[in-house]
Amino acid sequence: MAIPIGIIPGVLSPIGPTSVPEGPASPHPPPPWLGRAMWAEAMKPLGNSFIETIEMAIAPIVFRTIVRGIASMRDMEKVGRAGLKWRA
Repeated sequence: MAIPIGIIPGVLSPIGPTSVPEGPASPHPPPPWLGRAMWAEAMKPLGNSFIETIEMAIAPIVFRTIVRGIASMRDMEKVGRAGLKWRA
């Protein structure tokens, strides 16, 4: 229910980076604080922190998956065979 409630004001709101057209076809240039290049530059730290957070989360998940997979193999001979198959 919260998603449709949030979408409605976002669609109806004229404020945002794409609300004012840029370029020579525009009769009125956008204000400097609303230009797409400046908007992208302002959002860059947020995007970078999101990517770094995802990268930090992937390594522990992969490690845990491998360790749990090995721990679930009760027979050490199977672990050795799986390792050899992986190396080949």
